[in-house]
Amino acid sequence: MARKNPKQQTGTARKKSGEGNGLLGELKNANALNHHLIHMMGKTLELQHLTEQAHRKGPRPDLQPKLDKAVNLASGGLADIAAQDMGSARKKLKDLNLAIQIVRESLPDEMLLQVRMRLEDINKVGAAAAPLFGAGFLLLFSDGKLFHVPPVNGQIEFWCKIALAPYAKAGFTQGGFFVRTATGPAHTPTGLNPEPYKVTRGLPDTLDNYDFGAETSGRIAALALCGAGVTQLNDNNDAYSGDDPGSEMIVMCDKSNLEAMTKGFWAAKSEKAIDKGAGFTVAPA
Repeated sequence: MARKNPKQQTGTARKKSGEGNGLLGELKNANALNHHLIHMMGKTLELQHLTEQAHRKGPRPDLQPKLDKAVNLASGGLADIAAQDMGSARKKLKDLNLAIQIVRESLPDEMLLQVRMRLEDINKVGAAAAPLFGAGFLLLFSDGKLFHVPPVNGQIEFWCKIALAPYAKAGFTQGGFFVRTATGPAHTPTGLNPEPYKVTRGLPDTLDNYDFGAETSGRIAALALCGAGVTQLNDNNDAYSGDDPGSEMIVMCDKSNLEAMTKGFWAAKSEKAIDKGAGFTVAPA
């Protein structure tokens, strides 16, 4: 039986080896395509989220050129991946990372809070929002409104500083509402020395002055301010004491929070009564 030429065997082995390298190269190229596509799609989704966040409070013409640059880089990068131009795709992905970082750093340190009903009807959310705004936890939207009503049924939107969002959320929660927006934890300061203060209704108990009556306004205001950490629980673990919070009640507050508490209770009234004076006044008990 004739033996094969060793040179032919070597040539055959080399040919098979070459075929293996070719297939391996194709697999590596496909993996690179998938890797860049996944990262590019991730950055595109992040850019979409940042764009929504940027315009949530109102138009941001100063930010639009930065957003447009990032969008063009994302679009071009996806086109490069489709054309299998990995060199150009890698460069655009690097530039897109930088562009998104610039957009992120240009965004205000503010966020949206989405509030729904829980113990209290959502229509009464203003009784918590007004004192929280007065105490400095909420901001006005760019159109000058304290809240927006989105298409989602039963939900109200508020705007606030990111750093204060946990306290605003805790205020709404203790006031009887549900906040679906995720925030960081509300840290309780140590070393407080709360003292009793008397809170008294400042206006006649009419619907023009208090949308749902002074009792509802006073009660929810006291709960919300306590939840936000402006006032503290009393010895009975209650936000206030007194049978009629719509007329007079006692709350506990550290002197460091006295100004915020006074402004919060001042604002606890109807929007129609904005120029009529304090919704509730504060004095040492």
